[in-house]
Amino acid sequence: MTEQLIVRDEILIEANSQKVWEVLTKPKYVAEWDELPENYPNEDMTEGSKVI
Repeated sequence: MTEQLIVRDEILIEANSQKVWEVLTKPKYVAEWDELPENYPNEDMTEGSKVI
């Protein structure tokens, strides 16, 4: 039997949505909170970008 695990969490970010989007899509910020591979693109992610 497989048990289903559900995690729910939320945080409050004291910033406007434009700043949050910038931190999530600009490689210079992503590198501060995630380890990027050598071939990670230098361009900002946009809608439809794939993270592989």
